[in-house]
Amino acid sequence: MFYFDADWAKSIRAAGNVFGRPAFTLRSNQALAHLGEITRVVDDGKSTKETATTVKRVLGELFQLANAPATSRLPRVSAATLRAQRYLEVHADERVDLAFLAREVGLTPFQLIRRFKRDCGLTPHAYQLDRRVQRARELLRQPKPSLAEVAYSLGFADQSHFQRVFKTRVAATPAEYRGT
Repeated sequence: MFYFDADWAKSIRAAGNVFGRPAFTLRSNQALAHLGEITRVVDDGKSTKETATTVKRVLGELFQLANAPATSRLPRVSAATLRAQRYLEVHADERVDLAFLAREVGLTPFQLIRRFKRDCGLTPHAYQLDRRVQRARELLRQPKPSLAEVAYSLGFADQSHFQRVFKTRVAATPAEYRGT
């Protein structure tokens, strides 16, 4: 799974290598081969310049795969999953009941979890946490809000829960990410 810096993604978008959605899943042998190439070059301990060049080239190829017509990306994301994604994005800072979300998209809770995970690679709850962390990264770039305010505004029960979730997904604590 890749999480791209928003400013970097905007620069890629400006250069024309734009991907259609802020979050997407590529599932193909071609995408897997590209990821394997990144892993090999990083594990080989090559020079930083050579590694950066390879990673940049491979990511460009992945962006091209993401831009390909939907018929070339398999499997297709179901309409129920797309509706659930939209709902979770809008309500990322709220506690969303799985049974409620399932009713909203016309599935049982078990069907929603299975379909969502098949389409996105994540459960609905993990997807919602990822949206919260993305929003936290935006908020942490601003000097004003305290970590407790960010945690509260994003719907986390407390600051320690926020820190655990953030560190799991970003590999740094919120304070480290902010640079304080």
